[in-house]
Amino acid sequence: MPIPDANKLVDEAVGLGRAMFDSPLWDADEKKWRRRIDLDSGQVDASQHFYYDICNIYALARAMALSGQMERFREGWLQAVGWLFWLVNSKSAIGYTSFDVTGPRDQYSFALAPAALAEAHRLTGRPALLRKAGELFGAYRAAFPLGKARNVQASNHFILSALSLYRAAGQAAYLEAAQAEAEHLLAACRLAGGPAAGCFTDDQRLSAFPRHVYATWALVELNHLRPDQRLQQACAQSMEWWRANQLADGGFYFFFDGQTGQWVDQTVYSVHQKGMLLLSAWEINRLCQGRFDEMIQRAMATCDDPRWQYASPEGWRLYRRSMPERSLVYSYELGWEILGHLLGTGWDQ
Repeated sequence: MPIPDANKLVDEAVGLGRAMFDSPLWDADEKKWRRRIDLDSGQVDASQHFYYDICNIYALARAMALSGQMERFREGWLQAVGWLFWLVNSKSAIGYTSFDVTGPRDQYSFALAPAALAEAHRLTGRPALLRKAGELFGAYRAAFPLGKARNVQASNHFILSALSLYRAAGQAAYLEAAQAEAEHLLAACRLAGGPAAGCFTDDQRLSAFPRHVYATWALVELNHLRPDQRLQQACAQSMEWWRANQLADGGFYFFFDGQTGQWVDQTVYSVHQKGMLLLSAWEINRLCQGRFDEMIQRAMATCDDPRWQYASPEGWRLYRRSMPERSLVYSYELGWEILGHLLGTGWDQ
């Protein structure tokens, strides 16, 4: 069961891109994505949200830089970029589903928006996108000073934004900001002891598959620009623990209590298997000389079972969210799946 070759990874990403724009998840009037779709009823949730759009704009920008095959989606992506630029010029900050930045999830949108805009600048050359990205980046750091809170996902997004701005503007201060946030992840956001020691956490109790993904993805992105054995070792340690706890069918459970040693959420999600794992796994595996080949193969194969797959009468295809939520798909899942596959083909820098 070899890891798919580059052509297969690109084909998969293109297929998911078609679902992103051809399915009812794409709102052609609003020029953005709807929150989720119920595959059984065809009903969509169009309630106000911002984070999923930012994820998809960022993911598609990276995807187009990785593969010319993704250029077929540029027109729709540009429309989404226009919507985001209008939004951030209308409001001083944006949260998860509102314009208030009050909770941990609200930090996700605020922290990732600069990355989406900076990557859009890299593809379009529009100076206004880069200026606004820099403004938002500074506003986020002012609102959430370094070390103020443990929020692995927000730290990931801050690092991605810092690195996107560094690549776009060439200013060393952005690289230093990414380094400082990475030091915070290493020092404050890993379990200090217990059966999952070294795994990433927000609260020194719970670890979760997304914590692993978001922390290690940020660290390998930084390591690519500034190689550091400490970053590599932290990623490999977390990866080893998740490999040791991989299910027989290749899947991964969700939440683990590092104090009790018990799983508190045993849901397996397709976006973890076919997308989020891959955001960092390809690079960790390369740094570890192929040590995780089998882990990646088995993880990706989990959702190759027909039970996980959905094909619409119109011809677009995607993966069902989970077995407990077989009929649901959230729009951001497609973005992470597309980017995860394409990062297996190389590096876009």
